[in-house]
Amino acid sequence: MKILTNKFDMKCSGVANVIMKIKIVRKSDELTLSQSYYTEKIFDKFSKGDNRIVETLMNISVYLSKNKCKVID
Repeated sequence: MKILTNKFDMKCSGVANVIMKIKIVRKSDELTLSQSYYTEKIFDKFSKGDNRIVETLMNISVYLSKNKCKVID
């Protein structure tokens, strides 16, 4: 840590809970990294409460299957 403090302006604030928007959850015998904190922040930033399901219009009479066309080189 001494080498880093010589090169960068740093301070020790104790145990980290979030680093680079990744949440750190510590339990007695495990450490969990979660991006849910980041995704919730992004969702809140861009959705602005507009959370509704939107149906995509599609003709249900069209049957979709694997492409059986000849391969063109």
